[in-house]
Amino acid sequence: MPRRKPSLPASSNLRRSIAAQAARLMAEDGIDNYGLAKRKAARALGASDSESLPTNEEIEAELRAYQALYQEDEQPERLRELRQVALEVMEMLDDFRPYLTGGVLEGTAGRYAEVEIELFADSGKDEVGAILGQETERGLGGAGRAAPVQTAGAQCHLRLRDVVGR
Repeated sequence: MPRRKPSLPASSNLRRSIAAQAARLMAEDGIDNYGLAKRKAARALGASDSESLPTNEEIEAELRAYQALYQEDEQPERLRELRQVALEVMEMLDDFRPYLTGGVLEGTAGRYAEVEIELFADSGKDEVGAILGQETERGLGGAGRAAPVQTAGAQCHLRLRDVVGR
């Protein structure tokens, strides 16, 4: 008598379904927060917030699969555009040791993605504000504060990190 493959537990199937739904929400609705996406997906599938939630890595794998299947032309082009914008902004702010983060770095940026760049300054909050043409209290007034900057190609979020005391 042939052996049957053991079936996956229901929680494993639910976990995969939540990951796939969260990936769809991120790709189609512009949600950029893994935690929010997985909670919304779990509720949509009738699971509790803590029941069988997938890891961010599982959602990212599903997001890549979704983009490859449903956004095969659009997503790579958008990613190229966002990376070009990131390069231009990073070159402009080279003195602040810019570091690209988020979906543009990871390769999962889609139609609603924004460029996320972290800046590192010893004490140059005022200098960063002057470069951006903004007063520091409007966004870069403290360590870890973010400032949105509109460029020709995309919205950028710059986050200043103080490195004083290193």
